[in-house]
Amino acid sequence: MFINLKLKEVNEDGSKWILVHEFVDDQGKKKAQLTVEILWFNIKSRRILKPLPDVLSNTAKRIINEIGV
Repeated sequence: MFINLKLKEVNEDGSKWILVHEFVDDQGKKKAQLTVEILWFNIKSRRILKPLPDVLSNTAKRIINEIGV
């Protein structure tokens, strides 16, 4: 079993990301799919917020390294 990670969408300010995990068997047949929405969220104001530039940059680098773009 393998898991393929794909970046489906990132909004313009980087506050929302959509990642798709595809679970694939040894013959290459997709068995399941999990879609994850990631939001940067301010707990006090209970609002979605734009991440700080260095946080956004580090997050993007880690995800890109993981999916091999």
